[in-house]
Parts: sequence; C-alpha cells; structure tokens
Amino acid sequence: RPKADLNTIDAIASIGVSWLNDIQKLAEWAKKARIDPHDPQNSSLMQLIEVNQHALQYFRLEQMQEEFNFVTDKEMEKSKRFLLLILRDSGVSEYSYFKQVPPYDKEIPDNIMVILVICCKINVGKSQEKIVNNAAFHGNYSF
Repeated sequence: RPKADLNTIDAIASIGVSWLNDIQKLAEWAKKARIDPHDPQNSSLMQLIEVNQHALQYFRLEQMQEEFNFVTDKEMEKSKRFLLLILRDSGVSEYSYFKQVPPYDKEIPDNIMVILVICCKINVGKSQEKIVNNAAFHGNYSF
C-alpha cells in the first residue's frame, strides 16, 4: 500500500464496526471480543479507546471566547456609540430615526450624551437602564 493510504485508514472502519459511534460501546466491544492490545493491527483502535477513556467528561462552552473578545465589557459600557446603538435598537422615539451612528466615540459629542441620558432614563427598559446608568457614570456626563 502507498504511505498515504496507511495514514487515512479509520481505526473503527478497519475492524468492520463503522456503525459504532459511541466510544464507550467500542471499549466494551473490544473487551468482549478480547482484542489483543499489543497487536500492531489493533494499535490505532487501542489508542483511540485509551485517549477517549482519559478524556474529560465535560466540555467548556466558551473555551475560545477570549480570543474573539476585542474589548472588555466595561469598555463596551463606556462606549457612547454602543449606547446610541442600544437606544436605537430598543426603539426609543428620540433615537429611532438614527439611520447611521458614527463609527467612533470621538465623533459623538458629549452634549448629545447628556441629553440622551436625561431623556431616555424614562423610556429605556430595565435591562438597558443599567447600561445607560453605567455610561453616565463612567462617561462623567453632568446633569
């Protein structure tokens, strides 16, 4: 056989149990069938069983999330642009007509944010109220 074919052989398919997809059942089957673990033909199968038996019994949902976070939550709450986007999305009448929001915080004047925070504390839902209050606190907007 060519070398490439040896690397592409599936350990489970090679023994004729390709229907078996549960590693625990495979380990039980290997025990019942009395497969020789020292036989070189069974080495890939035994390695598969051994690795999966010592694997963790849980998984992390957000294992790679930190790599995709480009800004912290506190910085996000301080962002004037993010606050405008939340208010526009929540349907606050004063800001629902905004079709475009400037791409940078420095392009949004502070006096708009003061008016925004004062006017919208009444109109914003409970979940967004915390963000509005945090933005007002971190942004040092005066009332």
